[in-house]
Amino acid sequence: MTSLKVTDLLPETWFSGDVCIDTDFIFLPAGVPLPAKLKALVQKWGFQELFTEGETVREFRKTGEPAASGPEQIVQSQKIFATYCRFMEITFTDFSAKKLLDYSELVTTSGRLVYFIEENQHTILRIPVLDDNIPKSDIIRHAVRSAILAISIGIQFKMKEPHLIDLGIATLVHEIGKLRIPPQLYTAGRWLSPTERNRLHTQPLLGGQILASRQFPGTVIQGVMQHREREDGSGYPRQLVNGSISPYGRIIAVACAFETISSPRAQQNNINARQEMVDLLKNTGGKFDQRVIDALRKSQQK
Repeated sequence: MTSLKVTDLLPETWFSGDVCIDTDFIFLPAGVPLPAKLKALVQKWGFQELFTEGETVREFRKTGEPAASGPEQIVQSQKIFATYCRFMEITFTDFSAKKLLDYSELVTTSGRLVYFIEENQHTILRIPVLDDNIPKSDIIRHAVRSAILAISIGIQFKMKEPHLIDLGIATLVHEIGKLRIPPQLYTAGRWLSPTERNRLHTQPLLGGQILASRQFPGTVIQGVMQHREREDGSGYPRQLVNGSISPYGRIIAVACAFETISSPRAQQNNINARQEMVDLLKNTGGKFDQRVIDALRKSQQK
């Protein structure tokens, strides 16, 4: 662990790892800025050092001061993005190997992500995601980038924090059902047979079953089960239409689709990616909730 002198800590600084008073007691969770009053208290209590395995991420700007968006800020955001990717890598690995899936850990992580996005929307989607420090798994990068998009959309709708947190959780784990499907079906790079496609299309239901068996909230389960539904009834697994799709399902559908089209892998491998993005934003065919498309567009403008 790195030792931090309390007197050197600037208020509103935060860290990529938990900050501890000793090896057992967490003083400040990762991603939470240090309030000036809390620094004063810890000094009053007589503590001279704190400890962390993380790095100093940033000093929050003062009220009215424009947000930084230069190369340094993008590098800092990239480090945080990598941290969330590694968390999801551990989450999926633990589920695959040990059947472990901790809702409380996801609540904490999603809460930190919400706070981070609220302060960094200007840089978080500009960061390079093909970095050596970021897990190579497309599922993991897709989960985190989709969650960032979904939360950004939720912010545009002025969703309350608990709802943003659950929306973030639902998006982070929206493809967990794939872990119960042979990977050759979603990494095939070829046309699937009708039988294979039907098997792949069970992914949302499998994800919902996984979460339901662990008593996740119903809204989170709905979001996972419905993220492949479409407003015109062309989605799956239940071919729901407009008003039958939950708010989380509608938001994740747009976030997931936009991430897939705008990701580096799509831009590199799909010559039609740009046109597909135009079709999505214009909502060609009315597959998505137009209000969600508008919120996505506004979040991108920020």
